[in-house]
Amino acid sequence: MTQGTHQGHNHDHDHTHGDVSFWDNPQRLAILAAQGLLFLVALGLERWLGNQPLALALYAATALWAGYKLAWSGAKTLVERRILNINFLITIASVGSFLIGHWEEGAAVVYLFTIAETLEEYA
Repeated sequence: MTQGTHQGHNHDHDHTHGDVSFWDNPQRLAILAAQGLLFLVALGLERWLGNQPLALALYAATALWAGYKLAWSGAKTLVERRILNINFLITIASVGSFLIGHWEEGAAVVYLFTIAETLEEYA
């Protein structure tokens, strides 16, 4: 894990700064696209077809798939360094959304943060 200041910003998360373009990583693109499609299918099932049980399962799948590394990193930092970082806070926000019945928001916050983190890796 990279920590400290470089390239003009502070952070405690994994990424590199190089000449590799976001568009040059088709596997990463495919994963983000598949996660987004899963979220959109869940949204469609809930909003237009009224299939809430399947939609909830797909929201949970989206959040778990997009956020498992995020949650692990946040929990690990909390345990090892006793620091609440953005990964842990996003995980808590997502879990809170699920607990109060806003499953689409819980999945969306994790997915959108994952996109943001991925884009930051290439900035």
